[in-house]
Amino acid sequence: MGVAHILGDKERARRYLEDEFTTVDVSEFLNEPLVEDVSVSGGVARINLRPFKRLGLSIDRLFEAMILSAERMKENREEFIMLWNRFMKLVKVGKLDFNYENLVKFDKVIRDRGYPPVHHSKEYVNANKPAYRVVEKKVYQKIFK
Repeated sequence: MGVAHILGDKERARRYLEDEFTTVDVSEFLNEPLVEDVSVSGGVARINLRPFKRLGLSIDRLFEAMILSAERMKENREEFIMLWNRFMKLVKVGKLDFNYENLVKFDKVIRDRGYPPVHHSKEYVNANKPAYRVVEKKVYQKIFK
């Protein structure tokens, strides 16, 4: 649903980006792509900070892309729920390799909470060390040409 949820306090979001950017280890995940599509349409992308930093790109411009993306990307809870339910069905029939019982438990928790933004699991963080920001792909491409 976009990046707006982390931009409620822009100064704090900027400091967090700077801190993460400073500490990200560019010697890890050398095959990690700079830009990764994260939406069905391809209009939303994850900008991975390790390759971003390796390339010497500007976090000022990345933060600008985040702000512009948040302004342009409107939360669509109904579409999210439709896609989430489709994901659940694909897991149930074995088309996607996830533990269905665990997914049902997780679904109940997030459904009861109104589908809030959630953090990565400890297992995911330990395995993947996620370091990225989500932006609208067109905004990113325009800013970074």
